[in-house]
Amino acid sequence: MRECEDLKDFVNELRFQVRGVVPEELKSEEKYILDMVYTMSKLCAENVSKEDNLSVLLCKCIIRMVAEMTFHKTVALLEANVPKEYHETVLHHINYHIYNYLGNFYSDPINDVVIKLVCDLVDVEYNKALDNLFEKKVI
Repeated sequence: MRECEDLKDFVNELRFQVRGVVPEELKSEEKYILDMVYTMSKLCAENVSKEDNLSVLLCKCIIRMVAEMTFHKTVALLEANVPKEYHETVLHHINYHIYNYLGNFYSDPINDVVIKLVCDLVDVEYNKALDNLFEKKVI
């Protein structure tokens, strides 16, 4: 198992980078958004730290991507008035796919092409998660 103390520090840094970029209309939700970014990033860091085949650089890239997508999709969920009780389910679904995609298919630092592919994947999985909630008649 990799020493993950530097990953914990990295997760804390990511959480505080969210400050100042929360849309004005969601300023009242800033703490909630920060907490979601922290929670999802921390979970990701715990998982990547168990993977001996991932470089520290790739671990940080995966964690950063999870943090960024968590931020964007939490904002989207709030804007769409999806009840908060379903946010974590949607975010876990998305982040699972990010983790698997990057962890299984990439060993080099993430470049712009890969970021675009991940963003496309996230959009597809986000829509699937929302469709699932819709089919269950919870949204």
